Amino acid sequence: MSVRLLGAVLALILFLASDTNAESAHSLLAPPLTARYEAGLYVHHIADPERRVGDEPRTVQVMVWYPAETDGRILSHRETIGFDAAARAADAGTPAARAERVSGIVQHAIDRGADAGRLEAFLDAPTRTRLGATPAAGPFPVIVYAASVSSHPYENTVLLETLARQGFVVIATPSVGIGTRAQASGRAGIENQLADIRLSLRVADTLAFADTSRLGVVGYSRGGAVGTLLTMQEPRVRVFVSLDGSEGRDMLIGAVRESTGFDLARFDRPHMHVFSEPAENFPETREIVDAAPSPDRHVVRLPQLGHGELGSTFIMLNGFARGEDARRPVAQTAPAYQAMTLLVLDMMDAHLMRNGPARARLANERLRTAIPGSEIIWE
Repeated sequence: MSVRLLGAVLALILFLASDTNAESAHSLLAPPLTARYEAGLYVHHIADPERRVGDEPRTVQVMVWYPAETDGRILSHRETIGFDAAARAADAGTPAARAERVSGIVQHAIDRGADAGRLEAFLDAPTRTRLGATPAAGPFPVIVYAASVSSHPYENTVLLETLARQGFVVIATPSVGIGTRAQASGRAGIENQLADIRLSLRVADTLAFADTSRLGVVGYSRGGAVGTLLTMQEPRVRVFVSLDGSEGRDMLIGAVRESTGFDLARFDRPHMHVFSEPAENFPETREIVDAAPSPDRHVVRLPQLGHGELGSTFIMLNGFARGEDARRPVAQTAPAYQAMTLLVLDMMDAHLMRNGPARARLANERLRTAIPGSEIIWE
């Protein structure tokens, strides 16, 4: 049995044998890997003079998770979610605004039947992110994370931390509309988010510990469509992973095809498309996924995860709901979320680090990633 698999077995046994609390939910969504580094966080705002909101240039919040030393201050979930208050402007992130943003999320969860006490405990529990930590000696490959529509990178804190702790710089921006918090629908929203990500790459280019010549992309939901376009347009991209991206969903594929820069012939980099549990109200399409000219592509199903459960924070918040609003206990979704994280990591390791074992796991059915309690279907 491999060390990786043995660690997963032990983690799952401990997880299922204990009461799921706020801190263990976060820790055990993360795959049982030995961290090479700590995860640091740097938050920056950059102005885009080419796009304006009234008389002012559009401001984009850029979140950077990076391999770090052991200094800095460990953030709580409350603090991480609070960064959303400054999604549109740096000066909007006042303590009062952050508290109001968190309060809105708390109230939404309580309205769905969440236990208020357990929810508060979750918010105050630590993440594995250190604010202001010293960057480790790099440079490290860079992964762009494209968030789901109108969402914020905190939606997938566990995934982003894990990537940073394994030696990747992760750069991410909120999905924010022009003049509104909500992102625009259809093609306008896709192109707006893509422009924000392109701006964020300018920030990455200035970081001494980031090597943007080795660029990967991960897109979740609507972010998958944005990631598809970025992969087509940005020659530095070497690998792309779509987490139930809208380029694989029938109701949204038209907007993807109509977007500026769509060119299927240039969708030729190695990529993986991860489909979640089938949903009647979210029909799939393989039109783009199957037509891509890349010879190195993978389609994987994780039937134990619903669409929203590809985001770690949704899983943790949902774990406090009750009755009809409670989807699945965290203990049921954790193994599949771990498997998803390892699939992303293998793709990035294989194509940005030229990691031999990762390449072997992707190429050889007998060696593919397995997490006890999870179901992974390769197509």
